[in-house]
Amino acid sequence: MLGRTLGSLHHTARALLRPDEHVDFAENIAFSELAFARVLAAGRAGTGDLRVVLTAPALDVIAALTGQVPGFVYTRGAEPATAERLAAAPECIIAVDQMQLPGFSLPDGPLCVVDAWALPVGHWAQLLWANLLGLGPALWQALGAGLPGALRLCGGAIRAGSIEPYRVASHVNRVGRGARIHPRATLEGCVVGEEASIGAGAVVRGCILGAGARVEELALVEGSVLGDKACVQRLAMVKFSVVEAGAFAAGIQQLGVVGRGAIVKHGAILMDQRLGANDRVRVRVGGGLVDAPHGMLGVCVGPDAVIGSGVRIAAGRVIPAGLTVIADPAGIVSRVDVPAGVRVAHVANGGLQPLVDGSPQ
Repeated sequence: MLGRTLGSLHHTARALLRPDEHVDFAENIAFSELAFARVLAAGRAGTGDLRVVLTAPALDVIAALTGQVPGFVYTRGAEPATAERLAAAPECIIAVDQMQLPGFSLPDGPLCVVDAWALPVGHWAQLLWANLLGLGPALWQALGAGLPGALRLCGGAIRAGSIEPYRVASHVNRVGRGARIHPRATLEGCVVGEEASIGAGAVVRGCILGAGARVEELALVEGSVLGDKACVQRLAMVKFSVVEAGAFAAGIQQLGVVGRGAIVKHGAILMDQRLGANDRVRVRVGGGLVDAPHGMLGVCVGPDAVIGSGVRIAAGRVIPAGLTVIADPAGIVSRVDVPAGVRVAHVANGGLQPLVDGSPQ
């Protein structure tokens, strides 16, 4: 997650193991370093095998989408444990703390975040939430950890003239080599990869931008992860989303995923809530529909798909990979053939129809 593949994430975690330790987990599990540390601490405190499950309401509602429990089995020995031994390990459930995030509410209540999180990512909605839950800890690790982080935070406090966290964050960023930030761009609490660029008037808050990523002039990007060479185009709005490597986002979206190499054109709207005030967004899992985590969810645009200008997509939908979606041609002016003297016309069937006294003719 957060710019790293699951494989590299798992490899980094396993590097923390001692020579006689083993931790087994499903390949489609994503987790924070703090979560893995909690698993190791629980295993090392015991005397035998242990299945560790980290639980919190904020995690359980997301895992429930596919019903998979993200467990870890800790064992010791010169060789990895057999399948029978793993299945027989006694279970230890650890309730981890969650914190309410001020200023952002969901249909089912305030948004809560968890530092020691572990989630299955078998569904695109789970992939999205894994990135969002991991974003805060990853930013803190990159911006505030260790001596360099302490110096960065002190410098931010001096520039802000305050120790209020939200004021300090507006002056703390980590910018990679060769990145270009326009003097009139707003950059707050972000990690910007090498050779990335942010244009004039753009606002980027609480984000991770991969190498070569671009945020063009006057775009707004908040709480999002941009892959390598991803681009948020001029005047676009991307909030709490994932834009994968090489994708272009030029529309309006929240709580969505734009797949690798996909394109969302200007004027496209990827909705994240249903029109009814009490309606929950539903998503397809297997052969049925289930409620989305927290009752709201954006749109998943598959790899190399194209969403044309003027297209509005209802919340919770998935656009298949490689598919191009365009607006209704009947509502697009392709023929300009109104009679002379007409001052007002409406669009109909690709052409223009005169309006007289406010009525179509």
